[in-house]
Amino acid sequence: MGVTAQTPGRIYLGAGEVTYGSDNVGATVDDTEFWVEFEQYFPDFNGVKGPVDQTGWILTCIPFLAVTLTELRGQFLAWGLPGITVASGVSSEVLSDYVPGCKPAGQDAQWYGQDCDGHDITINIYNAIVEGNLTLTFSDSGETKYRYTFKGLYDPATPTAAPFDITIDIA
Repeated sequence: MGVTAQTPGRIYLGAGEVTYGSDNVGATVDDTEFWVEFEQYFPDFNGVKGPVDQTGWILTCIPFLAVTLTELRGQFLAWGLPGITVASGVSSEVLSDYVPGCKPAGQDAQWYGQDCDGHDITINIYNAIVEGNLTLTFSDSGETKYRYTFKGLYDPATPTAAPFDITIDIA
């Protein structure tokens, strides 16, 4: 099968919009990426050279959404600094008072866009946390930016339900 009459409308162009919790992350640069990592297990049977078809299990599937932000806001920076306090005043935001302890509960992350026919495409990552460290990149020849990778976590109330879904409207 090749190009069909529906192909032009099914093409998506653009970075889309990203939210974390109830906050729109604002302007983004670079590519926004979504992927799912699967951990699989295959028995190590004697007398065979490798994994045997239809004998494996999928142990986990973990969704990720990576986005590069450019807006320096205290609450956005705090996502990458678990345990930090953001104090907002009239003219400034101060990040301070790191409190070590359990990582706070994740928030839902969402990517949203539309294809060329105007159909909605939504990727939800549930119970997402920011994975990795906060690194701010400052430059004389470009905007300040930082990249977050949101990682979905399984809900303790429904530990067998994958922590993501993808919805593509077709009507």
